Amino acid sequence: MNQGDVDRWRSDVLDEILMALAADDEIEQCLVFKGARILNARLGGGRQSLDLDSNLTHRFVEQHPDREDQRSLLERSIKRAITRRFEGRNPVRYELDGIGVKSHPANPHPMG
Repeated sequence: MNQGDVDRWRSDVLDEILMALAADDEIEQCLVFKGARILNARLGGGRQSLDLDSNLTHRFVEQHPDREDQRSLLERSIKRAITRRFEGRNPVRYELDGIGVKSHPANPHPMG
């Protein structure tokens, strides 16, 4: 596979994942998406990114102040949403083997 095909394949997979997350009501309460991929999806244009940038909503953080609890809840919700999207496609093109949620930055922000 040439590099252009690899990049298109990665972008297609990320688009499917973004659509899965955006369509999930539970995730909508947890995450706010941002960055080049969202701008491209909402406004069109040529900016591309090979990641999905997001922040936690203030409400989600208030309801789940423990970072490990946040991580665990997000992993379950994200895995469910992506699996549902992938398995609901005909034909099924992708399979989710696993998922990991990492905090970034690893330490709490000094301003809260």
